[in-house]
Amino acid sequence: AARNLNKKVKKLALTPGKKLPLKLRTKLVQNRLLSNVCRYRGYILEGYPTTFAEAEALFMEKVREEGDEEEAEVEAEDGEDEGDDGQEEEEEEEEEPPPQEEPEEEEEQRPKWKVAESLVPEYGVLIRSAEARCKARIFDGEAKGPASEEDFVRTSEEYRNANLAEDGTPSTAEFFSEQCGLQMLPIDIDACTEEEAFQAIKVHMESKGQFFNYLRSEEDLVREEQEHLAQIEEQDDALKMREQEEHAKKEAALRQKLANEEETRRKVIARNEAGHLEQEAQPLRQYLMAHVVPTLTAGLTEVCKEQPEDPIEFLAQYLFAHAQEVQSVDLAE
Repeated sequence: AARNLNKKVKKLALTPGKKLPLKLRTKLVQNRLLSNVCRYRGYILEGYPTTFAEAEALFMEKVREEGDEEEAEVEAEDGEDEGDDGQEEEEEEEEEPPPQEEPEEEEEQRPKWKVAESLVPEYGVLIRSAEARCKARIFDGEAKGPASEEDFVRTSEEYRNANLAEDGTPSTAEFFSEQCGLQMLPIDIDACTEEEAFQAIKVHMESKGQFFNYLRSEEDLVREEQEHLAQIEEQDDALKMREQEEHAKKEAALRQKLANEEETRRKVIARNEAGHLEQEAQPLRQYLMAHVVPTLTAGLTEVCKEQPEDPIEFLAQYLFAHAQEVQSVDLAE
């Protein structure tokens, strides 16, 4: 079905002014209006429907009676089984002629129609403007519209025939006001500014109270997702920062412990070196007076007494003989 629709759209795009069949246009728009986004957030219809017939096909539904549901299911299945054969005939939109007057008995047998409350809009705005001003706004880039003057002339002619006919043909606005019971807000856009028109539409829409969109917009969802990701990123950064701080504290504690141990070791070495240096720092004279001079003096005294032929040899033998006495004194001390 999607491929068939795509083929139709591409073929109709080659011919300016060509449209999809009314039944297909109605089905596409109805499916969109029944989506959750339109049902819960609202919608704005602009550019469709443009005729009374389009509005009637879109917003009127058949009153179901016993057996109608089964028939509708059979028709839907038949519609799905249709192939590409006969599609060319459907592309040429044929407006059904208005029903002729029928006897009362046949009129009672005709299906009854009612307004589709689930589809019909709550508010309607009828914007009026002179054709010349519309043309000037479009081609000056102030508004969107037909791309060429030929398209503008064609669409303007279609609008006049569908909504400004002098033969009493009902217009699109009359469908909403008469069939749907909407209070249409007329705005002459040539006689007011855009801000004034906006405020008028706002007051008109809030006449039944402020409205609330139950579904969040895509921008809100994207923003919330970005905020959520940013929050997760901040939490990850904070966790990494805490881990880095704890690691830094552990390293600082380990460095302090090693520094204390090194300081203690240095103090012990310094104390030992101080004792050793203190011992080595005794005066040489004191050492000689305590260990050398007494023995040497005694030896010289003996040399004087004995007056040997070789006094040096005598003194050496004396010192060698009394060396044990010097060692005993050192050990005693």
